Amino acid sequence: MGLLRATKSLDGTSALAMMTVSPVKCKSSDAKSSNGSFSAMLNASTVDLEGDLFDPNGVDLSVFKALGGPIMFVHEPHHVLGNGMSTVIAKTENNIRATGDGIFIGKADFDSDELSQHYRGKVDRGYIRGMSIGLIITDFEFRMVDGRDVRVITRSILVHGIITPQPVNTDSLIQSVSDKSTEQIEKLGKDLSSFKAASADRMSELVSATKAMTERIEELVSKGQSEAASKLLPEVKSFGDVAAAIASSTK
Repeated sequence: MGLLRATKSLDGTSALAMMTVSPVKCKSSDAKSSNGSFSAMLNASTVDLEGDLFDPNGVDLSVFKALGGPIMFVHEPHHVLGNGMSTVIAKTENNIRATGDGIFIGKADFDSDELSQHYRGKVDRGYIRGMSIGLIITDFEFRMVDGRDVRVITRSILVHGIITPQPVNTDSLIQSVSDKSTEQIEKLGKDLSSFKAASADRMSELVSATKAMTERIEELVSKGQSEAASKLLPEVKSFGDVAAAIASSTK
């Protein structure tokens, strides 16, 4: 797909260049991972430090999704273009939406490489909290907002997200992170579920065996063939009742 990219020079003039974006196939982000994740306000619908306000309803998310939802680490948002200051460390494929408050990421997953995990640690510990965006601006207008002349970006195309310690919009922040203790609790929960399932299967087998034993003892008692069986029958029935209750509680 061909797109016009608008760039702004220092003298305030704009230039247009053609860029091509092709969809890429990615593995589903539904797969469980221990690499860490976060949710964030990618870009708040408030006036930023440069006097711009982005209309979230005018942001096209299709290119961002087609690229696999890349989220980069950038020391400064202006360093995003090809000078070695940026790298993709996380992604969110479909867990992104535009609301009246801004563009929100419900969940983004960190990559597993050492550099991505390095920045994950800084995000987890709160040393990096800011978010920003890589946009292709296609239309804007000037409006008065709270007594100041503001450039309102009415139409734009989202290309990538940015994790940065220096966000242009100070309301665009990481809101929550997953930590190792949460992941360990989730693992324990899965292990417990597996144990309960295995226990339920074993208890069901024990209930069946006890039932068969009870029927055999009752048969012997009815024929008067075993005084010992008559004494054993109440104990076997009681054990069967206990086994059935345990099996029911583990389902």
